[in-house]
Amino acid sequence: MKAAKWLAAHPNLSGYGVEAIGIDGLGAGPDADDAEDDPGAFGPGHYYLLGADKYGLTSLRGLEQLPVSGAWIVVAPLPLVGGTAGPARVFAFVPDGGEAE
Repeated sequence: MKAAKWLAAHPNLSGYGVEAIGIDGLGAGPDADDAEDDPGAFGPGHYYLLGADKYGLTSLRGLEQLPVSGAWIVVAPLPLVGGTAGPARVFAFVPDGGEAE
């Protein structure tokens, strides 16, 4: 939950991607220090990130091949009218001298 709050608070971040099936991860739920009435306790990715107008990408592969910083990510979603989710092509570009293989 702390990571979702941190990511949501950073204006230079447009979204984030995970290799998992859902953006909240398998362990989503309240931390021991969190109040039970926190509205984001059971879905911090959805509540904090989507609530901050940021997108979440799931089922990505090869993220470990990207450098920690400096790569450009291009997300090309399929425009679905009235949909709340949909497939997208995701490309990563690493500048010369990057560490991705």
